[in-house]
Amino acid sequence: MISEVKKLPITYLDECLAVFKGDDFNDRYNGQVLDWVKTGIRKNELWGAITDTGEVAAIMWIEESGFFHEYPYLALIGVKKNYQGQGLGTFLLKIYEAIGRTLNKNKITLMVGDFNTRAKSLYESMGYNAIGKVESAYMPTIGEFIMIKKLD
Repeated sequence: MISEVKKLPITYLDECLAVFKGDDFNDRYNGQVLDWVKTGIRKNELWGAITDTGEVAAIMWIEESGFFHEYPYLALIGVKKNYQGQGLGTFLLKIYEAIGRTLNKNKITLMVGDFNTRAKSLYESMGYNAIGKVESAYMPTIGEFIMIKKLD
């Protein structure tokens, strides 16, 4: 199904945006998620899971020194609707961990909206711990849990 995971050039922008178009997640952030995708790809920090047929099935934006200019920060992760429930999120998180180890980091970080209980449960099941919650970090009605995972 997934043939490769790689950093995506700007030529993939429309396919990356398609991961979130019409998605409840994007709606919760008033369309800002699409702007985040554009920023991630322009900064050459957007990774994509590409299928055997060349389709972008999932993306993640990794800022290699985004948390306190020291630890990798997963700024965004998303799986296209027709690929959800197949373990792609878990797969990408394992790649994120591998990138952290390659960078010789002992911690990786992310934030997750308090409404996104399914994602938070996934992160916790993979060893991430919430270290705090920032109310109204991006949106006035959404709190964001800061989560950290210590790498082996």
